[in-house]
Amino acid sequence: MEDSTKQLFLAIGLDPKVVESTLKNKKVTQRLKEVIEMAGIKEANKTVGNLLYGVATKMPETTFIHTKFFIEQVLNENLQRAL
Repeated sequence: MEDSTKQLFLAIGLDPKVVESTLKNKKVTQRLKEVIEMAGIKEANKTVGNLLYGVATKMPETTFIHTKFFIEQVLNENLQRAL
């Protein structure tokens, strides 16, 4: 399971060091997987991957209800830099 998750994170352009660090934190790993699933993608360029990582890790839990909106903004290239 961890290997497929690692491959998924690498496929969205995350740096291998970030992937290794992320996999050590189950909560962050689960949240990032949820964000990628919501986005409906299997791979992405580094910019999109980093923005999705930002959505997963930097948004306070109180704003999780708006996650889909932020994902759409990332995919539509309306957000161009990290949150």
